[in-house]
Amino acid sequence: LHFKNNQGDLGSFPYPGRVASYNQIVGGIRLTKTQVIQPKACRQSETLREAYDTKNGGLCPHGDEDAFEEVSEYLLYHERVETIREHLKNLSSTFWIDQNTTVMDVNTLYYNAHEKAFT
Repeated sequence: LHFKNNQGDLGSFPYPGRVASYNQIVGGIRLTKTQVIQPKACRQSETLREAYDTKNGGLCPHGDEDAFEEVSEYLLYHERVETIREHLKNLSSTFWIDQNTTVMDVNTLYYNAHEKAFT
């Protein structure tokens, strides 16, 4: 993130959630993962299955259309940096993204008052 602070005399930018001077984050950042609900046995030899997935005994993240789910987490811009770091640390330590995750989306809504536009 780039904050406008020419003199470098501010310890932190006075407008939380402001990006590149004119864009204001609306709410926060949404992390959404799509994951396989019930992994199936891989279509490989047993030796390869165990080598690629030692945790689950050779299961692969594939399935039918309705075998997927979306799970979201939110990082709110007005929270303290320590709180956001702790949240990310918890996601990492609990393996929130694992071998069953097939898609990871990061969404942020910005408002630019100068352009009168949401992006």
